[in-house]
Amino acid sequence: MTSFSIYKSTFRFTLMRILTGLLSVLLIVGLPVIAFLVTGSAEDETRIIVCIIALIAACIIVGLLSHFVGYIFRAGQIAVAANAIKEDKLPENAYEEGKAAVKKRFGTVAVFFAIEKVINAIVSQLTSGVTKLTDKLGKNNDTVQTIGTVVSIVINAMLKFMCACCMGWVFIHPDTNAWRSALDGAILYFKNWKDLLKNTGKVIGFGLLSLILIGGLMFGASHLVMHNNSALVEMTEALETHLKEMDTQELAATLSTEEESTEKTAETVSFLQNLTAAQWRLIFEGVVALILWGIIHSALVDPYIMISVMNRYIPAGLANPPARENDSKLAELSKSYKKALAEAAE
Repeated sequence: MTSFSIYKSTFRFTLMRILTGLLSVLLIVGLPVIAFLVTGSAEDETRIIVCIIALIAACIIVGLLSHFVGYIFRAGQIAVAANAIKEDKLPENAYEEGKAAVKKRFGTVAVFFAIEKVINAIVSQLTSGVTKLTDKLGKNNDTVQTIGTVVSIVINAMLKFMCACCMGWVFIHPDTNAWRSALDGAILYFKNWKDLLKNTGKVIGFGLLSLILIGGLMFGASHLVMHNNSALVEMTEALETHLKEMDTQELAATLSTEEESTEKTAETVSFLQNLTAAQWRLIFEGVVALILWGIIHSALVDPYIMISVMNRYIPAGLANPPARENDSKLAELSKSYKKALAEAAE
């Protein structure tokens, strides 16, 4: 079964992830602006403080939304993709099947995040072991050291997809203890990481193309919507005025605890004070564009790459199942693996 056919059948998860992400951006941008407008009669300093409080509140809401709602779209897509690769067929209603699989496998949000956290930690620690080995081999050899650095960068670029593969392995073994399945998934990663790296070119290529096309489009859209927005114009003008009224040295001394870094901090503060309201708006537009690009890329592009990597990982694991005699070896390389072993034994 092709990666694209699986991606197409799970596209509703992608749309839900994009909508959740856009709602998050709306909250992060909208709440501070609303707070600024509501406090219109107050002093500029008070209005800016209220905006910062509103921004913190928006971040908390977004975090809760991602934790309790957003996770099911990501996990559901992994579940459907993994089962489709294993069974070589797609469910009639991939969206409902995926949500049901997540609830059935993990029961609660806490269990899902506990397993995911362990998988991420194990894969990171095993990856660290591989890079340490190349560093050791290349201690007195610049060529080997350079190769080790490249391998490290490549593996880190693939890390989240490796973790998704391990989670997929948990989903296709519903009758096995979830902790044990997570460990088996890690064994497969350790055995097959070289083969999985064959998708690296796709990861980097898609990433750069996405940044140029989607990122550029998002910056253009942000500029059109935000640059002449009256509320943002008023807010950035107030920010410009407030910063120019501040004492540079006093603010630098407040922000810096060491004398050596006070001068550098003063230079940074001076740079910020010289920014015009229009330049501040460009900065805000750029930040919003990057956030939007991150949301759309992770929801639209990453799932296709993830499914492509899983299309190598799961067949390799089914053809050559994980050997559990490797438990002791991997427990030495990863503290999280050792901890998960204890959980699996209970």
